[in-house]
Amino acid sequence: MGSSPLSKIPFSRITIPFCGGIVLGDCFTAVPLAVVISIAILGLVMLAVMNAAFRTPERRILIRPFTMMPIVVMACALGWACYAVNQPREMALEQVNGKVGYGRIENLELKEQSMEMTVAMQSPHAEGCNVKITISGCNFNLQEGDHIAFVADFERIKNTNFPEDPDYALLQKRRGIIYKQHLEDPGVLHYHHTSSIWTAMTGARARIKGAIAKSGLNDETKHYIAALLLGDKKMLDQDMRTNYAAAGISHVLALSGMHIGIIMTMIWLLLWPLDYYGLKKLRFVLSVLIIVVYDMLTGMPPSAVRATIMIGFTFGTFIFGRKAVAVNSLLASALVILAFTPEALFDVGFQLSYTSVLAMLVLRPSRRGKGGGKRWVEDAKSLLGITVIATGATLALTAYYFHTISWMGVFTNVLIVPIFPAFMGVAVLITLLACAGIYVSWLNEIAEFFVSIFGKMAECVAGLPFSHAKEVYCNGTDVVVYFVAMALLAAFIRKKRWAYMSLCIGVCALGVVAHAAAVNGFSKKGCVMFSSFERTPLVIYQNGKAHYWLPRKERAEFDKAKFRRLHQGYFAAHSIDAFSEISDTAAIQNATIRSPFAIIFGKKILMAEPGKWRKEMPKGKKTHIDYCIIPRHFNGKIEDLHRLHHIGQVVISGSIHDKRARVIKTECTKLGLKYIDLKEQSLKIE
Repeated sequence: MGSSPLSKIPFSRITIPFCGGIVLGDCFTAVPLAVVISIAILGLVMLAVMNAAFRTPERRILIRPFTMMPIVVMACALGWACYAVNQPREMALEQVNGKVGYGRIENLELKEQSMEMTVAMQSPHAEGCNVKITISGCNFNLQEGDHIAFVADFERIKNTNFPEDPDYALLQKRRGIIYKQHLEDPGVLHYHHTSSIWTAMTGARARIKGAIAKSGLNDETKHYIAALLLGDKKMLDQDMRTNYAAAGISHVLALSGMHIGIIMTMIWLLLWPLDYYGLKKLRFVLSVLIIVVYDMLTGMPPSAVRATIMIGFTFGTFIFGRKAVAVNSLLASALVILAFTPEALFDVGFQLSYTSVLAMLVLRPSRRGKGGGKRWVEDAKSLLGITVIATGATLALTAYYFHTISWMGVFTNVLIVPIFPAFMGVAVLITLLACAGIYVSWLNEIAEFFVSIFGKMAECVAGLPFSHAKEVYCNGTDVVVYFVAMALLAAFIRKKRWAYMSLCIGVCALGVVAHAAAVNGFSKKGCVMFSSFERTPLVIYQNGKAHYWLPRKERAEFDKAKFRRLHQGYFAAHSIDAFSEISDTAAIQNATIRSPFAIIFGKKILMAEPGKWRKEMPKGKKTHIDYCIIPRHFNGKIEDLHRLHHIGQVVISGSIHDKRARVIKTECTKLGLKYIDLKEQSLKIE
């Protein structure tokens, strides 16, 4: 009886259906856990019956095509159960709100004039829930591990946005958070601190960043090294990110498997003296332990964890004298991560990381039987082949999540990847010396030279005509079609059967038709306000051009480039090329603005700017207003607006604090007015 092709990668029999179970759990959240457990028991019973009924080898051959069924059923059910168990806990808000709540700060992030933290609640009726807390101002006395108390007034996070835009509520739910609250700084009482290995790592990470900040490097290099070694990308310049993404090398800005591999190589080389004492197995173990500690220091990003588990499995095969299979180690690492954090399956970093590495392992060009050529030529060909495979494997996902495709990514990676380990070595050395209080100017100059070269290369490639495509629209169906087509193409290359190529062409044709139908379904003109926790303008678009209208007081603070980048999926889907501001007294097709009033697509709109809505009050009878937009700096009462206008709907800006927004909602309810909170849902003016 011959062995199955899957016998070399046994984890594929478990990991793939386990992922399928997580997807089922995400699609059918209402199914009780007892039903899922019953499915797992059914799979176990199927396996027991097969083993009991077909004991002899001859009889086992008869059922060999069906032996995978019970394993698939059990693995799928386990994935479903893991997803269900890891869902954030619901709480009865009527039993919690108005009472003193207390919990421990798990994550804290300082912003410009506020702070945001994740609190693991410990108070009755809320224990086990993670809550997103925002605070006005920055309290530098608070830190991760602190226990705080406050009067609970939780709200469920809602975010009904356009399908083309990110769903903030779903993103937070997959991070284990479904409730939020805004507090003023005096409303928080700090009463205790608990240290843990995670808070110790957070403190160590902060000290290392402080040492890098004192190293004498220029700001660009400091921020690059912090992102490279600690995974902290917050301070990276947006222009740098844009250029790197357009050049197809944004992966060198993030802590990824490549970085872990380079650091692991450094650790392995530093421990080489252990081989002289016959302690090679100890060298393996110490290398893995050091890289695990490093992962904890960086916050355990999925790409780093994946690389570490792969390394651990590979080293384990050496220790126990087994043959290592890279694909098996990769799938084993995925199973370990998903067993503890099943929601990681929907994380873009997880998907990009595993898709690219799996493609490289399965499709990498073989070098066997190619002797006689120059080593560097073969290495260059191998690097080029691997780069093409990785780029092709992640093309659809990049377009889906980032709406950008880099056509020059292969070329740029071939230039940068060979010299990148040298820069990593210099960066690690500078960081270690900086932590010891030693600063070497010539090392800083080398690091700054590398960063300058990388930046100029990315800028040059990004500036080339047709080097990349921005604002590309790609939906989930397109991604599935792409991967099916790529799998059929790979099968054709391997098997040389034209049936695979015919199927590939057919799938591509269906994909093109489906994509064209989806794009044609989007309106080419409209007026919208996006769901957001920040200020968002009124956007009017038609004929490929979009105009935005904001209150005068908010225009100086509005970042047009950032706004377009955040909503580039919507811009791409609706074929919007140009984006510009419209003045307070302007008339364009289907829109006339005489601030604070506007008529857009026949709908009357009032922008309740501070003070201006009072000055522009019409005298005499009440006027009809379809939409009354309440911006952040609105300084009046809804009752005053209602006394002057017949208001169809009140639109509350997402930049208004929760406490103030609730007051406005209460006013609207008393007056019988409909309202939309842009924190919770978007607005589309038909």
